[in-house]
Amino acid sequence: MTLNKYIYNIRNNHNNMKKILILFLFIMTLIPMVMATPSYYYKQYEQAEINVPCVDELEAPCNSSINCNLSITYSNGSILLSDGSMTRASNGYYSYLLSTTNNMEQGEYFASVSCTGGDNGFASFSYEVTSSGEQEGTTILYFILGIIILSGGIYGFSQYSGVYVFKFLSAALLMITGIHILTNGLPLITNTLMQNGIGIIILSAGFYIIAENLELLENIKNNGPE
Repeated sequence: MTLNKYIYNIRNNHNNMKKILILFLFIMTLIPMVMATPSYYYKQYEQAEINVPCVDELEAPCNSSINCNLSITYSNGSILLSDGSMTRASNGYYSYLLSTTNNMEQGEYFASVSCTGGDNGFASFSYEVTSSGEQEGTTILYFILGIIILSGGIYGFSQYSGVYVFKFLSAALLMITGIHILTNGLPLITNTLMQNGIGIIILSAGFYIIAENLELLENIKNNGPE
């Protein structure tokens, strides 16, 4: 191999590595940005009390002349509760007690509170019903993020060590992760389009690394080792 080809291959490998590292960083920053974050978590089959603060335009607690109603819909848009009357507390909070029948289905619910009287107001939020009453799915999400980080580390090691078999390992991990996301989705991310987009990006990164590695091996076969 000539010196010019050798220098070209080094520069080309470094440029490819920068592209892959940028892609890894993009994936790592994209997932937290699209994570769903409900305001409250309630336990399935148990009563739960929704408490919402109410203040007037002077930031003082709403007085007894204000009436607030709660409406709740399932994630598919069907109605669970329509204009349920909320109870006012002395501190200006308005509450509504969800019965066990209201919390039979796991999943995310969307709620809205409308208040009328001396002042009119409106607020919306979401909550999630889980088997434990706490946020679930974080373990799986952190495991997937860990796999992506590990893949990036393996790829970087292979670039500097010259042991290109590790690139195939990195690609395999990414492809398996991408297929898993496309098949099973991502916890805490409810948008199907976004889930599929992340899965396709990760899967494409794996294919890109394999294509890059095959091209490099072909160059080595034709021109000899560096």
